[in-house]
Amino acid sequence: MGKDFGQSPAHKRDPIRGLSHGATVYQVARLYYRLAMGTLLDLEHTLMMRDILSRPGINHKFIKRLEGLNVTILRKSGSWKSFHADSALVESAAGRYILLGLEDNADGEQQLQALARAVHQLVTSL
Repeated sequence: MGKDFGQSPAHKRDPIRGLSHGATVYQVARLYYRLAMGTLLDLEHTLMMRDILSRPGINHKFIKRLEGLNVTILRKSGSWKSFHADSALVESAAGRYILLGLEDNADGEQQLQALARAVHQLVTSL
C-alpha cells in the first residue's frame, strides 16, 4: 500500500477496497507477533522498529489507559473520518500480548481506552 502524506495521489491501492492505507486485523496481529518473536526483520531493524513504535507521540486511545502500569507499549494508531484504530504489542512482567481495536463511531477513542484497560486487567490477572 502506499500514499505519501499531503495532496499527492495514492501510488498503490489495496486490491479489495481501493484504499491507500489498509491492513486487516490478522495482518497487524501477525506483524506484532513476528516483531515480538524476532522473525520479522534482522536484529538491527527489529531494534529500530521497536524504538520507533515505542514513542507514540500522542497520548490517546490505548496509551491513555495503559500509561503508568509499568508496561512497554509498541503501538501504531490512526483515525480517519469516524474510524478510530489502535494496535499494540504490550509487554509487562506478567508477559506480553497483542491488542487491536477498530471503532467506527464518534466515541471510538473512549471505547478503545476502555478496551485497553479491561484487556490489561484480564491478561494480568491470569
